[in-house]
Amino acid sequence: MYELPDGRKVDGNTLVKEWKENFLPDYTKKSQELSKMKEVAPPTEAKPWEDENWVPNSYKEVIEIAEQRAIEKIKSEQEQERLYRSQLESSINSEIEEIKKSDPSVNENSIYLHANKFGFTSLTKAYENMQEIKRVEQSTEQRVLKNIQSRGMEPVNTGGQSKQASDGSVDFNSINNESPMEMLRRLTSK
Repeated sequence: MYELPDGRKVDGNTLVKEWKENFLPDYTKKSQELSKMKEVAPPTEAKPWEDENWVPNSYKEVIEIAEQRAIEKIKSEQEQERLYRSQLESSINSEIEEIKKSDPSVNENSIYLHANKFGFTSLTKAYENMQEIKRVEQSTEQRVLKNIQSRGMEPVNTGGQSKQASDGSVDFNSINNESPMEMLRRLTSK
């Protein structure tokens, strides 16, 4: 048995019924009123300079209003800058988290440097480009090494004297071994 504020003693079912019928509607009504009070914005203070018929009483009043407006403008700009930085930081952090999901060993600074160097506005795109450059470098290196191995036995230069072609033309090796006068005599004798 439970004792109610009015002195009656009731069982649990009656207590729940009394609570629903008496207390709950009153609580709901008051919470809705409180919610409406919070929704209503406080009245904004009328600014005298917004009235087109306003005439300042003194220079001091003009200066005070100018200072007030300058401070409001500075605060507004600072708030906008803070919001921009916050959004930018959040965007950067989410991009880095996404990149680290696919490559946990990635160096964040190398991504920042790459993005800055090549003018990327997206760190994800900078990372993809950085990875593609690494893939191209590796494939080129492998191709060069394979080419060197396959051509390892081919001589690059015999180191010996070249012979003049039978048709009288000049080959590269003979140019290196002749003086300009000798080459001129040989060419004009034809």
